[in-house]
Amino acid sequence: MTDHVNINASSVANAVKSAAHYIQNEVFKSRAVRVSFSEKRLNPSFGPRLETAYATLANQANHIHNYPLSIAGWALVEGRIISWPQERLVECDFERITRLGKLKELDRLVADDRLINAPPYLARVVDVGALKRSFAERQLKLGAFYQDWSGWSPAGRYSQFISVPVPLLNDNLESSVLDEFGVFNIDSFESAPLLDESTDVPLSHVAEAVADAYRRFNTGFRPNDEIPTQQ
Repeated sequence: MTDHVNINASSVANAVKSAAHYIQNEVFKSRAVRVSFSEKRLNPSFGPRLETAYATLANQANHIHNYPLSIAGWALVEGRIISWPQERLVECDFERITRLGKLKELDRLVADDRLINAPPYLARVVDVGALKRSFAERQLKLGAFYQDWSGWSPAGRYSQFISVPVPLLNDNLESSVLDEFGVFNIDSFESAPLLDESTDVPLSHVAEAVADAYRRFNTGFRPNDEIPTQQ
């Protein structure tokens, strides 16, 4: 499937940069979009989170996304592309993440105040107590934990975005190793949807190619990485 994607996979950094260029200039040719990449990293104090890496937006501070409670983070959890704001009222798919074997660890992360209140500080914009209860009850919509950064900086404004996880899992969830490497965040001022039949397949090819680069160089967040415990 990756034969159709011409990217430089000589390193993870080059693969991500080349993929971001391909997304902007081939997948969304003649469209006004911006592309960045957030890598899943293990912070020694706060645990896993998504940090901007390799492909960044010009004139904009690098953002940190909560994991799992951000749109980018949840796209990585479910292993599927999420479109915003189209999916604002979509329920988090707890059945899917249970089948993926991720729910127990996510329960632990969400229950830990130290992790859920780490940068970018969900408590600034949401009722963390209500959010944790909704998570525990398995009745949580994506809009419940969305953090709108567009008002913080004129350079950060957009009307829509999609989060493309690396890797992207198919619907039958067939995967022997559930790696979680990062997320491409693609935003635009335009009103025409970013995700449609013309972009879905090439984006999946891009995600696969970058996941292959991570595995080839044995880098990125691995399923058995140790999460720091409360001291």
